Amino acid sequence: MSRRWLSLVAVVAVAAVGIAAALDEAAGPAEWMFGSVLCLSALGGLHLAIGAARRALAERGRDRHLAAMSPDHTVRQAVLAERARLAADVQMVIRSAVLGMADSARLAACTWEQDPAPALAPVQAQGQTAVQELRRLLGLLRSAAAEPAPPPAPPAPAAHGHRSDLALALGTALLAGVEQYVAVRLPDVGLTAGDESLLLGCAAAAAVGLRRRAPGWGALLCGLLPLLSVVTQPVLVGVGLLVTASTLIWAVVRRGGLLDVGGGVVLVVGAAVATVAVLPENLPVLLVVVGAAAAGGSVARAGDEWARSSRRLADDREAWLRAGAERAVRIERLAVARELHDVVSHAVGLMTVQAGAAAAQLPCNRQRARVALDRVLATAADTVGELSRLLIAVEGSPLGGGTVPSDRYGQALRALVDRMGSAGLDVHLDADEVPAGDAGAAVHRVVQESLTNALRHSPGAHVVVRVDTRPEVVIVDIEDDGPGPGPQAPSGYGLVGIAERVHQLGGELSTGTHAGGSGFAVHVRLPLTAGQPS
Repeated sequence: MSRRWLSLVAVVAVAAVGIAAALDEAAGPAEWMFGSVLCLSALGGLHLAIGAARRALAERGRDRHLAAMSPDHTVRQAVLAERARLAADVQMVIRSAVLGMADSARLAACTWEQDPAPALAPVQAQGQTAVQELRRLLGLLRSAAAEPAPPPAPPAPAAHGHRSDLALALGTALLAGVEQYVAVRLPDVGLTAGDESLLLGCAAAAAVGLRRRAPGWGALLCGLLPLLSVVTQPVLVGVGLLVTASTLIWAVVRRGGLLDVGGGVVLVVGAAVATVAVLPENLPVLLVVVGAAAAGGSVARAGDEWARSSRRLADDREAWLRAGAERAVRIERLAVARELHDVVSHAVGLMTVQAGAAAAQLPCNRQRARVALDRVLATAADTVGELSRLLIAVEGSPLGGGTVPSDRYGQALRALVDRMGSAGLDVHLDADEVPAGDAGAAVHRVVQESLTNALRHSPGAHVVVRVDTRPEVVIVDIEDDGPGPGPQAPSGYGLVGIAERVHQLGGELSTGTHAGGSGFAVHVRLPLTAGQPS
């Protein structure tokens, strides 16, 4: 029932009570006020009961809605939203940096006959910036993948409830005081009371302000004060105290605690004793009002328990769906981090090295410098193409297979070795066959990362790549004779990504220097049953 309709019904009820009081010659303003307050209290109780039932039905509907949701659909929607966000980040941060390097390299080519040196320097600077941006983005992806999202904060309690309770306490206290003051002056009531009785009645009626925070204590207060008045000065249990008693009985029955039940018993006893002491003919009215309030509180309590049970089930289902979606999103972030590192780190490192070679060769051998610049342009074009394919994969199909067609990993591996050899790395490939599917993608990425690290950290080293494909396993060994990583060598995400790829396929990875502390070796063993296409 909305507030608009509740107000309309309340006005009609008060008007009906007024008409009935006017038609009855024995009734007067006191009866009209008493009947009006009882009608309004009944409407208020009905409104609260309907509200509790609505909340219970709403929670039940939420639970049914969540139960009908497919976990796969929820995961798919979360992954699609995360892919869209990641694609925007890759487009804005990484692709723009690679395009900036390509633009500088093209400017150097256009000014080749004049002086390309000013255009070559930005390529190296932009390469360093791209590496920093890549590391930053990879750090964000991996930290977000490692840390689960915090649970949603509980809703803040409404502040307007305390103000309404205070207003209700003041209103009922004022009503009880006016009733007490008028009753003393009516000869047919026969109440003899002074200021002490007036204060006790107002205090007992004001206990309704505790209906939310501490209804048990409020009921104790409202019951003990009338009992105390029996031995001092009587207190009239009129409309004000009836409103307080019914409201507190509703609240204690709805809450159902030990203190609440005890306070409700004390309230009923105290109000009954005070009523018998002043107007015993009103005792049935008191019992009817208290009984109706107790029944309404029981209905509200049943609705609350139903709502809590439905909310608990709905929260459990929602947490289960959210956990599955968050796990899928974390896996997606790690997959994007691996693909992004494999695509960009190798290319940017190669472009930076070639740009430096072109700048170094320019004064003495312009032909070799131009070859190095052409390699920068070719690598930039290949990288933009791979990034475009990566963006398509991020926005569409699942990640993990790389950006190389599944049946061309052998050709791609030989092209990779040729590119690294053209960049100045002395590399020898020993591979008769490279498997297809996920195993082939992992082999390609392992070799790519290992050669990129050798080019960066061991320039001039001799590198041997062996790929031994057997019926059930493929073994990859990459060894170089460089100085090996020093104690202050920065740790990156390349080897971390390799380890994740290998472990996802059920393989084994070992890395480290040779026995003498020089050189670096990578050994990978992958089962082909998990990585072959079906």
